[in-house]
Amino acid sequence: MVLSDEIYEKLTYGNTKFVSFASLSKDAYERTLTLNGLSKTYSMTGWRLGYVAGPLEVIKAMGNLQSHMTQNPVTFAQYAAVTALTDPIAGRTIEIMRMEFERRGKYMAQRLNAIKGIECSPPTGAFYCFPDVSSHYGRNINGITINGSMDFARWLLSRPM
Repeated sequence: MVLSDEIYEKLTYGNTKFVSFASLSKDAYERTLTLNGLSKTYSMTGWRLGYVAGPLEVIKAMGNLQSHMTQNPVTFAQYAAVTALTDPIAGRTIEIMRMEFERRGKYMAQRLNAIKGIECSPPTGAFYCFPDVSSHYGRNINGITINGSMDFARWLLSRPM
């Protein structure tokens, strides 16, 4: 089985196109559990409302397991999900948010690239930047030897604000 977390499917930037793992082949389709939710695309973070799609026998087994648990989505989140997934305005709203996230991602990457010794590609999805700080490896900065990204982070956190 493959678990494919596709929570950021609608938040891609530039020429990046989202491709669902299950769509790659018949074999992938038959062996994939696709996980998704409303927290990222619909800004419903913390509402813990998601869904899964996959082979019927696995979904039934998951349903059987879930039936013995006491956790349930709250009613207001269920109504909000129906609205988010069916309201035609939601698609336009998502695109406005996606464009703003893309703008912010480019800005973050530009700011990181302005720091000497840091290289960062603009994000192509979500809103995370992954700067390359390897040019600092082997350096000793204020008594901290930078042998990897964790050392670099430790040095950054030790700096006075």
